[in-house]
Amino acid sequence: MPAYLSAHGINGKKQNQTLQTVAAHNTREIQAELRGGPGARIDPSRVHLNRTLAGPETAEEIVASHARILEMFGAQPKRKDQITLIEVVADPGQQLENPMAFFEAAKDWLVCWYDCPLLHAVVHYDEAAPHMHCLLVPVRDGRLQGDAIMGKRGDLARMQRDFQATVCKRFGIDPPPKMSAAERKRASLQIIDALIRQGARLSADQKHQLAQALQTAADFPSLVAAFSTAKPTPIGVEKPSKKAA
Repeated sequence: MPAYLSAHGINGKKQNQTLQTVAAHNTREIQAELRGGPGARIDPSRVHLNRTLAGPETAEEIVASHARILEMFGAQPKRKDQITLIEVVADPGQQLENPMAFFEAAKDWLVCWYDCPLLHAVVHYDEAAPHMHCLLVPVRDGRLQGDAIMGKRGDLARMQRDFQATVCKRFGIDPPPKMSAAERKRASLQIIDALIRQGARLSADQKHQLAQALQTAADFPSLVAAFSTAKPTPIGVEKPSKKAA
């Protein structure tokens, strides 16, 4: 099964996507997430298996380190909606003989690819599949450049190819299958059906507009994987909208 790679910019506009919240989630300091039970994503009995690859051990220290990096580079945000953090999630998509070697290689590759400071990296073994969260501070030339560092659609596609060729191939992970236009259309309709089953109320026009947006979204493979609607193209990259950049 192919690997999964997703990236998104964090600007703090959403309450569950602030630096503090992301850091607390990654370090397992949100008690509501650790209750366990049916349907829980995190198994509290396995939290001790998680491994920090880089950066501080606590959310408070991560936030403080982020502030120090911005101060060191003289790169303070000029707008409230400016991207101040990039989070990348990497999952090999299969069992590996040495998963930590894959995660270390993925972390090192991400640092080289983004060419900006690494704030934190942790591997989670307490969910259904082992995966890594990397937090990077999008600073270049003394400025926060989240949108530029995230890149455009062509840059994101190139990132996917390079990750596969540089990291995944080394660990015998198959490249992602290509999805035809028909497959993308079918998967988008299945995502909409899943949303409706979860309580979303959409008019016929809204369904049509959403289907069109999904089929052309840069993060479409990630959406497919999240809703488990079809065989995904797992190496996907999420890019925030221009309004959030």
